[in-house]
Amino acid sequence: MSSHLLPAFRANADAEARDLAAAVASRGEPRDLVQLAKVLRISAIAALLSAADAATFRERLCDSARAWCDALEVRGTGGVAASTCAGLFDALAVAEWTLARRIGTALRSAVWEASAEYEEAFLYTQLIASRLAAGEDGAAERAALLERYRQLEGDAVDWRLELATALEQRDAAAFEEALEGLMLAERDRYAYLREKDAVPPEELATLGCVSVEGVALWRLGRRAGFALQDDYLFVPSLVLDDAPPAAAGRG
Repeated sequence: MSSHLLPAFRANADAEARDLAAAVASRGEPRDLVQLAKVLRISAIAALLSAADAATFRERLCDSARAWCDALEVRGTGGVAASTCAGLFDALAVAEWTLARRIGTALRSAVWEASAEYEEAFLYTQLIASRLAAGEDGAAERAALLERYRQLEGDAVDWRLELATALEQRDAAAFEEALEGLMLAERDRYAYLREKDAVPPEELATLGCVSVEGVALWRLGRRAGFALQDDYLFVPSLVLDDAPPAAAGRG
Protein backbone atom coordinates (compact mmCIF):
# COMPACT_ATOMS: atom_id res chain seq x y z
CA MET A 1 0.00 0.00 0.00
CA SER A 2 1.48 3.31 -1.08
CA SER A 3 2.08 5.71 1.79
CA HIS A 4 0.77 8.66 -0.22
CA LEU A 5 -2.79 7.51 0.58
CA LEU A 6 -2.29 7.64 4.34
CA PRO A 7 -3.18 11.36 4.74
CA ALA A 8 -6.47 10.73 2.92
CA PHE A 9 -7.18 7.70 5.08
CA ARG A 10 -6.51 9.83 8.15
CA ALA A 11 -8.78 12.67 7.00
CA ASN A 12 -11.60 10.27 6.20
CA ALA A 13 -11.23 8.53 9.56
CA ASP A 14 -11.24 11.84 11.43
CA ALA A 15 -14.44 12.90 9.67
CA GLU A 16 -16.15 9.61 10.48
CA ALA A 17 -14.91 9.83 14.07
CA ARG A 18 -16.61 13.20 14.54
CA ASP A 19 -19.94 11.77 13.38
CA LEU A 20 -19.55 8.68 15.53
CA ALA A 21 -18.59 10.69 18.61
CA ALA A 22 -21.86 12.60 18.24
CA ALA A 23 -23.77 9.32 17.88
CA VAL A 24 -22.07 7.88 20.96
CA ALA A 25 -22.97 10.99 22.95
CA SER A 26 -26.62 10.82 21.92
CA ARG A 27 -27.28 7.06 21.73
CA GLY A 28 -24.37 5.31 23.37
CA GLU A 29 -24.84 2.17 21.28
CA PRO A 30 -22.01 -0.38 21.68
CA ARG A 31 -21.69 -0.71 17.89
CA ASP A 32 -20.99 3.04 17.65
CA LEU A 33 -18.25 2.75 20.26
CA VAL A 34 -16.68 -0.19 18.45
CA GLN A 35 -16.62 1.68 15.14
CA LEU A 36 -15.40 4.89 16.79
CA ALA A 37 -12.45 3.06 18.30
CA LYS A 38 -11.65 1.50 14.93
CA VAL A 39 -11.58 4.74 12.95
CA LEU A 40 -9.63 6.50 15.70
CA ARG A 41 -7.02 3.75 15.47
CA ILE A 42 -6.89 4.17 11.68
CA SER A 43 -6.33 7.91 12.12
CA ALA A 44 -3.73 7.35 14.84
CA ILE A 45 -1.69 4.87 12.82
CA ALA A 46 -1.99 6.86 9.59
CA ALA A 47 -0.53 9.89 11.40
CA LEU A 48 2.25 7.74 12.79
CA LEU A 49 3.20 6.11 9.50
CA SER A 50 2.82 9.15 7.26
CA ALA A 51 4.44 11.78 9.47
CA ALA A 52 6.05 9.97 12.42
CA ASP A 53 3.42 11.80 14.48
CA ALA A 54 3.45 9.96 17.80
CA ALA A 55 1.59 12.81 19.52
CA THR A 56 -1.48 12.38 17.31
CA PHE A 57 -1.22 8.61 17.72
CA ARG A 58 -1.51 9.07 21.47
CA GLU A 59 -4.24 11.70 21.21
CA ARG A 60 -6.52 9.58 19.03
CA LEU A 61 -6.14 6.49 21.21
CA CYS A 62 -6.77 8.56 24.30
CA ASP A 63 -9.98 9.85 22.68
CA SER A 64 -11.12 6.26 22.15
CA ALA A 65 -10.26 5.22 25.69
CA ARG A 66 -12.14 8.17 27.19
CA ALA A 67 -15.22 7.48 25.07
CA TRP A 68 -15.27 3.88 26.25
CA CYS A 69 -14.62 4.81 29.87
CA ASP A 70 -17.39 7.41 29.92
CA ALA A 71 -19.88 5.04 28.30
CA LEU A 72 -19.09 2.13 30.60
CA GLU A 73 -19.17 4.20 33.77
CA VAL A 74 -22.39 6.01 32.87
CA ARG A 75 -24.36 3.29 31.11
CA GLY A 76 -22.79 0.13 32.51
CA THR A 77 -21.79 -3.02 30.64
CA GLY A 78 -25.25 -4.31 29.78
CA GLY A 79 -25.30 -5.51 26.19
CA VAL A 80 -21.59 -4.84 25.75
CA ALA A 81 -19.37 -7.65 24.52
CA ALA A 82 -16.36 -7.09 26.77
CA SER A 83 -13.89 -8.35 24.17
CA THR A 84 -14.93 -5.57 21.78
CA CYS A 85 -13.75 -2.90 24.24
CA ALA A 86 -10.81 -1.57 22.25
CA GLY A 87 -10.66 1.34 24.67
CA LEU A 88 -9.02 -0.86 27.30
CA PHE A 89 -6.03 -1.53 25.03
CA ASP A 90 -6.05 2.00 23.65
CA ALA A 91 -5.58 3.36 27.19
CA LEU A 92 -2.78 0.89 27.88
CA ALA A 93 -1.04 1.68 24.60
CA VAL A 94 -0.69 5.34 25.55
CA ALA A 95 0.30 4.61 29.17
CA GLU A 96 -2.94 6.06 30.57
CA TRP A 97 -2.86 3.75 33.57
CA THR A 98 -5.56 5.46 35.59
CA LEU A 99 -7.91 5.49 32.63
CA ALA A 100 -7.12 1.85 31.86
CA ARG A 101 -7.83 0.92 35.47
CA ARG A 102 -11.20 2.67 35.35
CA ILE A 103 -12.14 0.78 32.18
CA GLY A 104 -10.91 -2.47 33.69
CA THR A 105 -12.95 -1.87 36.83
CA ALA A 106 -16.08 -1.31 34.74
CA LEU A 107 -15.47 -4.39 32.61
CA ARG A 108 -15.15 -6.71 35.60
CA SER A 109 -18.94 -6.57 35.95
CA ALA A 110 -19.47 -7.65 32.34
CA VAL A 111 -20.96 -11.04 31.54
CA TRP A 112 -20.10 -13.22 28.58
CA GLU A 113 -22.24 -12.24 25.59
CA ALA A 114 -22.37 -15.65 23.92
CA SER A 115 -24.07 -14.36 20.78
CA ALA A 116 -21.50 -11.63 20.20
CA GLU A 117 -18.08 -12.93 21.28
CA TYR A 118 -16.06 -16.09 21.78
CA GLU A 119 -15.71 -17.15 25.38
CA GLU A 120 -11.92 -17.22 24.99
CA ALA A 121 -11.92 -13.57 23.91
CA PHE A 122 -14.12 -12.67 26.89
CA LEU A 123 -11.81 -14.48 29.31
CA TYR A 124 -8.73 -12.77 27.87
CA THR A 125 -10.31 -9.34 28.33
CA GLN A 126 -11.35 -10.22 31.87
CA LEU A 127 -7.81 -11.32 32.69
CA ILE A 128 -6.42 -7.96 31.59
CA ALA A 129 -9.23 -6.06 33.31
CA SER A 130 -8.69 -7.92 36.59
CA ARG A 131 -4.96 -7.31 36.50
CA LEU A 132 -5.51 -3.58 36.11
CA ALA A 133 -8.41 -3.21 38.53
CA ALA A 134 -7.46 -5.63 41.29
CA GLY A 135 -3.72 -6.20 41.03
CA GLU A 136 -2.45 -8.90 43.37
CA ASP A 137 -5.82 -8.99 45.13
CA GLY A 138 -7.29 -10.50 41.96
CA ALA A 139 -4.83 -13.40 41.70
CA ALA A 140 -7.39 -16.06 42.68
CA GLU A 141 -9.94 -14.64 40.27
CA ARG A 142 -7.41 -14.73 37.42
CA ALA A 143 -6.35 -18.26 38.31
CA ALA A 144 -9.96 -19.38 37.80
CA LEU A 145 -10.20 -17.46 34.51
CA LEU A 146 -6.97 -19.04 33.28
CA GLU A 147 -8.17 -22.52 34.22
CA ARG A 148 -11.36 -22.06 32.23
CA TYR A 149 -9.38 -20.62 29.30
CA ARG A 150 -7.06 -23.66 29.29
CA GLN A 151 -10.05 -26.00 29.35
CA LEU A 152 -11.44 -24.33 26.24
CA GLU A 153 -8.15 -24.35 24.33
CA GLY A 154 -6.95 -27.84 25.23
CA ASP A 155 -3.68 -28.50 23.42
CA ALA A 156 -4.10 -25.66 20.93
CA VAL A 157 -1.58 -22.82 20.97
CA ASP A 158 -3.24 -19.55 21.95
CA TRP A 159 -0.73 -16.73 22.25
CA ARG A 160 -3.10 -14.55 24.26
CA LEU A 161 -3.52 -17.34 26.81
CA GLU A 162 0.27 -17.69 26.91
CA LEU A 163 0.68 -13.94 27.45
CA ALA A 164 -1.81 -13.88 30.30
CA THR A 165 -0.19 -16.92 31.89
CA ALA A 166 3.29 -15.41 31.61
CA LEU A 167 2.11 -12.23 33.31
CA GLU A 168 0.70 -14.23 36.23
CA GLN A 169 3.84 -16.36 36.50
CA ARG A 170 6.15 -13.37 36.03
CA ASP A 171 7.93 -15.26 33.26
CA ALA A 172 9.64 -12.66 31.07
CA ALA A 173 10.97 -15.13 28.50
CA ALA A 174 7.57 -16.77 28.00
CA PHE A 175 5.92 -13.36 27.74
CA GLU A 176 8.31 -12.19 25.04
CA GLU A 177 7.91 -15.45 23.11
CA ALA A 178 4.12 -15.11 23.26
CA LEU A 179 4.20 -11.44 22.22
CA GLU A 180 6.35 -12.30 19.22
CA GLY A 181 4.10 -15.24 18.40
CA LEU A 182 0.96 -13.10 18.55
CA MET A 183 2.47 -10.44 16.28
CA LEU A 184 3.55 -13.09 13.76
CA ALA A 185 0.01 -14.46 13.83
CA GLU A 186 -1.32 -10.94 13.15
CA ARG A 187 1.06 -10.59 10.22
CA ASP A 188 -0.15 -13.88 8.77
CA ARG A 189 -3.81 -12.95 9.36
CA TYR A 190 -3.49 -9.70 7.46
CA ALA A 191 -1.53 -11.40 4.67
CA TYR A 192 -4.43 -13.83 4.28
CA LEU A 193 -7.00 -11.02 4.32
CA ARG A 194 -4.98 -9.11 1.73
CA GLU A 195 -4.77 -12.17 -0.51
CA LYS A 196 -8.53 -12.68 -0.26
CA ASP A 197 -9.23 -8.97 -0.76
CA ALA A 198 -11.27 -9.23 2.43
CA VAL A 199 -10.33 -5.98 4.17
CA PRO A 200 -10.49 -2.32 3.05
CA PRO A 201 -7.24 -0.65 1.97
CA GLU A 202 -7.32 1.88 4.82
CA GLU A 203 -7.28 -0.98 7.31
CA LEU A 204 -4.48 -2.85 5.56
CA ALA A 205 -2.36 0.30 5.48
CA THR A 206 -2.86 1.03 9.18
CA LEU A 207 -4.24 -1.72 11.39
CA GLY A 208 -2.31 -4.19 9.24
CA CYS A 209 0.98 -2.46 10.03
CA VAL A 210 0.84 -1.43 13.70
CA SER A 211 -0.84 -3.41 16.49
CA VAL A 212 -2.34 -1.28 19.26
CA GLU A 213 -2.89 -4.48 21.23
CA GLY A 214 0.79 -5.31 20.79
CA VAL A 215 1.84 -1.89 22.09
CA ALA A 216 -0.54 -2.30 25.05
CA LEU A 217 0.86 -5.74 25.88
CA TRP A 218 4.42 -4.42 25.65
CA ARG A 219 3.52 -1.80 28.25
CA LEU A 220 1.97 -4.42 30.52
CA GLY A 221 5.13 -6.48 30.22
CA ARG A 222 7.41 -3.57 31.01
CA ARG A 223 5.21 -2.59 33.95
CA ALA A 224 5.60 -6.15 35.23
CA GLY A 225 9.37 -5.61 35.18
CA PHE A 226 10.19 -7.58 32.04
CA ALA A 227 13.30 -6.46 30.13
CA LEU A 228 11.70 -6.30 26.70
CA GLN A 229 13.21 -4.98 23.50
CA ASP A 230 12.33 -1.50 22.27
CA ASP A 231 10.98 -2.67 18.93
CA TYR A 232 8.97 -5.67 17.72
CA LEU A 233 7.02 -6.60 14.62
CA PHE A 234 3.92 -4.34 14.60
CA VAL A 235 5.19 -2.63 17.78
CA PRO A 236 7.39 0.26 16.62
CA SER A 237 9.80 1.98 18.98
CA LEU A 238 8.39 5.40 18.05
CA VAL A 239 5.28 4.83 20.18
CA LEU A 240 7.03 3.29 23.16
CA ASP A 241 7.79 6.61 24.83
CA ASP A 242 6.13 6.63 28.23
CA ALA A 243 5.29 10.35 28.09
CA PRO A 244 1.46 10.66 28.31
CA PRO A 245 -0.64 12.76 25.94
CA ALA A 246 -1.03 16.45 26.70
CA ALA A 247 -4.61 15.98 27.93
CA ALA A 248 -3.79 13.03 30.18
CA GLY A 249 -4.99 14.88 33.26
CA ARG A 250 -8.59 14.24 32.20
CA GLY A 251 -8.01 10.49 32.53
